[in-house]
Amino acid sequence: MTFDSSSLSGTSLDHVHSQPNDELDDEHELLHRSGIPHVHGPFEGETAHAHDNLVLRTIGIDIGSTTSHLMFGEVHLRRLAQSFSSRYVVVDRKSTWRSDVLLTPYATDGLIDAGRLRRFVDDCYIEARVDEDSLDTGVVILTGDALARANSRAISAEFADDSGKFICALAGHHREAAMAASGSGSVQMSAESSVTILHVDIGGGTTKLAVINDGVVESTCAVAVGARTLLLDDDRYIVRLADSARRVAEGAGLNLRVGEILDAEQERTIAEAMVAAVVRFATGRAASSGDKALLLTEPLELAAPPRFVTFSGGVSEFVYGREQRSFNDLGNTLGTQFRAAALAGMFEAPMLEPRQGIRATAVGLSQFSVQVSGKTVHAQHDLLPLRNVPVVGPVECGGLQQGVEIARGIERAVQQIDLIGDRALAIAIRWRGDPGYRPLRALADALASTMNDLLRAGVTVDALIVLLDSDLAAALGSILHGEIGIPLPILCFDSVDVDQCDFVDVGSAVGAAQLIPVIMKSMLFES
Repeated sequence: MTFDSSSLSGTSLDHVHSQPNDELDDEHELLHRSGIPHVHGPFEGETAHAHDNLVLRTIGIDIGSTTSHLMFGEVHLRRLAQSFSSRYVVVDRKSTWRSDVLLTPYATDGLIDAGRLRRFVDDCYIEARVDEDSLDTGVVILTGDALARANSRAISAEFADDSGKFICALAGHHREAAMAASGSGSVQMSAESSVTILHVDIGGGTTKLAVINDGVVESTCAVAVGARTLLLDDDRYIVRLADSARRVAEGAGLNLRVGEILDAEQERTIAEAMVAAVVRFATGRAASSGDKALLLTEPLELAAPPRFVTFSGGVSEFVYGREQRSFNDLGNTLGTQFRAAALAGMFEAPMLEPRQGIRATAVGLSQFSVQVSGKTVHAQHDLLPLRNVPVVGPVECGGLQQGVEIARGIERAVQQIDLIGDRALAIAIRWRGDPGYRPLRALADALASTMNDLLRAGVTVDALIVLLDSDLAAALGSILHGEIGIPLPILCFDSVDVDQCDFVDVGSAVGAAQLIPVIMKSMLFES
């Protein structure tokens, strides 16, 4: 992961400084004038060591359907060794303080209790002795049932302020699955060992599956299986029975109703049936009609059996024996059955324990910027600035690929991020091969096809941003706008490092050179 300090001049820094334009000598001023906030690093008056080393103070807040928690962290960045380089790499990240795990508070009307959640966060600041103004970056993540509540947007606005330092990631099923795989440490384990890992994240309302190959999340899916789909009171009377739990129970021959007592044998039977359904989805075995009713996304794509299986989420605490208490739900029994299934080889891979379980979430946010000359991009300036635009990909294309093949790759990437109320979309392209007209036209056709499919599906996208790692932005934009006539505003930027990016900010053009700052933001995970 890379970071260009808050001079924040990236791949085109030499190009910028070669221009005799005094008004652009202060990159802080450039970003300020572009309408894009940025992190202030140690520059003027600092020692050489401070200039080459930057520590960001971060916060990560995870608001899930069942539990919520918070952590403060630090991210250490170091300047690359090349002389005059302003490129920084993340050399260390760590949590400095962790909150207790809170049961996500809901009001009597079923909405998230924003007041109680705010008090929880405020108390964390006090207990950790952290001043909110001292933080450099942060990320708020809403997932699961919390995301589905009508006031989830208000919750995000409560914590992600207008300063631009904090973002709110509204994580649908696919993004949550990918984030859990990263946050647990399973992605890193896969990358270090060059193996395929099946990651299973078991929460209160859903179970997310992710296939990780050589450190890349290639496929995800979600199943309506979770610990709190069935709740009991202290006397074991059923007080909540979700439709998904009722369907599983009926498939197992049980006719359950709210207000009836659930005995231990019935609880074990339901948990066994839930785990069996997840195993069938995870291994690609034939699913019954009852199973298909539990599937919340497209099925998992698994080309070959994984080498290992890992678990995270609240139920993983029971899977790995770190928790024994009962919370009047299915958590303990469900965890026991998942562990038994893994040890029995039902997932067709041995079980490993990742670095994080219930706390598999982001520790904070890293950001860096690239200055792009307005002469080499295709942009409609009246759209700028844009903030916190979700990034799809990167998608590899070029060479002899046809438009249909590229479109399939883009479609798979789009499915992985769950567009939830986003008004703009960025697609990162990693170009391979010669920059001839035919491969560029194939990419343009694929982008146009993808956007038309989204519009037909009722997904509102007001602008398309294309981030390219090669100098092709002007040519691609000309094809999209002039030849195909794609029916929405387009912004194409080249020479952008498209790896490891989750969100992007695009500032307004500044100065006679019409430079456009592009700030890439990446969620960081402690693992």
